[in-house]
Amino acid sequence: MRITMKQHYINKVAEYHVSLCKKVKDAFLNVSFPPIQTDKEILIEFNEPFVIYQAVWEGDGEVGHIKAPLICKTLRGGEFLGGDDDYNEPFEEIPVLDVEDIMSVAHLLDVVSEGKYKVINYV
Repeated sequence: MRITMKQHYINKVAEYHVSLCKKVKDAFLNVSFPPIQTDKEILIEFNEPFVIYQAVWEGDGEVGHIKAPLICKTLRGGEFLGGDDDYNEPFEEIPVLDVEDIMSVAHLLDVVSEGKYKVINYV
């Protein structure tokens, strides 16, 4: 089956997205943290929280999905983002792999690689 150029580039962006997510985790794991028990995960807090936009269902389902801003403040284990929604309520952790915008993942990689965070807990 022959794919179109559009589909080819969609596939390439998806592959790059997965690659960036793996690099975030690798960068997180390669940072030298104080020795801890191996069964603990590291929770970090970003020096400067940043906003991502995720599709969410609004209301009773009739409205459909909208892009809602989420303020990312923490990263757990190099894989899960936490923070607040636009109503200042904590949102359920989002896997980095589920972040829809590839530029947000690239920004996260920069933040982790450059050490712009502090370790706040071992969970």
